[in-house]
Amino acid sequence: MFKDLSELSLTPNWFNIKNDLQFTYDLVTSVLLFYLIYLFQIQRTKFYKSIENSKTQSSSISKFILAKKWIATALVPILLIIAVYSFLSWSIDVFQPSEINPISFKNINNIFFEQFFNILIIADVILLLFSFFHTDEFHKVIRNSGFIISTILIRISFSVSGIINNVLIVSAIGLLAGLIFTPLLIVSSGGLAVLMLLGLITRIKSNDNFLVSSPAIFYLILNSYILYLGINQ
Repeated sequence: MFKDLSELSLTPNWFNIKNDLQFTYDLVTSVLLFYLIYLFQIQRTKFYKSIENSKTQSSSISKFILAKKWIATALVPILLIIAVYSFLSWSIDVFQPSEINPISFKNINNIFFEQFFNILIIADVILLLFSFFHTDEFHKVIRNSGFIISTILIRISFSVSGIINNVLIVSAIGLLAGLIFTPLLIVSSGGLAVLMLLGLITRIKSNDNFLVSSPAIFYLILNSYILYLGINQ
């Protein structure tokens, strides 16, 4: 949003200028994200209060929570090392530009956040594997995979621009918050299913092969099933 703020053109034709329109999208997205985080915090507080009121906690859940804490602790030094390495690499390329792979400010996300979210995706997959020790019920496993989907969507948003970028980010946070607040899960998974369907239609019209279209098909089926679980919960 701050990058788009520097490119604003304060004219009466606000909605006819690409940069001004993008800033409007970013502003609305920021408001929605804060609201989703607020809803998530409220539902999270209610959820943990209900857990505290219960008398006992199964050993499998306790072990799963302990595994999550260990993974979160291990991520801290890893991400610090990546942050320092990315900053040093960027600094060297700024003061001593390389002719082979020059780094620019055109996409600042390439400097750190791509690697950051790649590691988060791996951590989410490891947590999903640990969750099998707690439950192997298919619908719960699919529901837990929402964390991975959210992280992947945020990672994908770095490679697109315009309103699609905003839709992916809002949908990812909405899907994550929807794991606690069911109405958000229904809206987010339904929106993502529609988005994947439109993407699949675009692939078909472009005569793309099955391999190229398979990610859209996979996420369409997965989000449709999550939508089904949310409706029938």
